[in-house]
Amino acid sequence: MAVDPPLALYDFDFLGGCRKPLLCVVGDADPYCRAPALASLRARLEPQARIAVLPRAGHLLTGHLGQLRDEVSRFARLWLGS
Repeated sequence: MAVDPPLALYDFDFLGGCRKPLLCVVGDADPYCRAPALASLRARLEPQARIAVLPRAGHLLTGHLGQLRDEVSRFARLWLGS
């Protein structure tokens, strides 16, 4: 699971070879995880990855922890069963 990965600061290419289920949760207002970098990551990770973009959430998802919890719960149910 990746929560708000700073794609603008670090290279996440190592995830491209990952064949395990992966959840990536980001905020659409995060200055370290812009849409083009996220689209590139998504293209390298599909189909095993779920990328959830939280509206109006900045870096660290402050004020959006309930949405983060919901995304993690949904992902766990999907991959681990209900």
